[in-house]
Amino acid sequence: MSSVTISKAATLVGKSRKTLYRHVSEGRLSVTKDACDKTLVDVSELIRVYGALRPEETNVTSAKGDNDTTRDTLERLTNELISLNAELRDRDSDIRERDIKIARLEGENSALMRLTDQSGSKPAGQKKSIVRRFRTVVGEIITP
Repeated sequence: MSSVTISKAATLVGKSRKTLYRHVSEGRLSVTKDACDKTLVDVSELIRVYGALRPEETNVTSAKGDNDTTRDTLERLTNELISLNAELRDRDSDIRERDIKIARLEGENSALMRLTDQSGSKPAGQKKSIVRRFRTVVGEIITP
């Protein structure tokens, strides 16, 4: 994933740094710190919170080198987009698998609850009947 500084993030989303820091303190935007204790924001996090990003301002000249740089940037961003889409599909798949597991566990839990309710809620008359039958059978076995 690509990360940018708060200043760069503010430029990309068209907000002030102060607004971004406020969103961080409110928990709307998550950030990380690098080894130099600089605050960084993931580009995907910016897209999640603010939607589409503003294009970066670049100085357009007719030099051939700039055209190559633009192609390289476009290729890099295209590859990053492909990677992000693949990651999103993987996460969607994981979520579907978890939903299936949850549904299965809820079904098993429901079945266990029904079994528990059935075994523990026999009417008192039925219990006595079973005890009486047991005594009768035992009595027949004991008395010749």
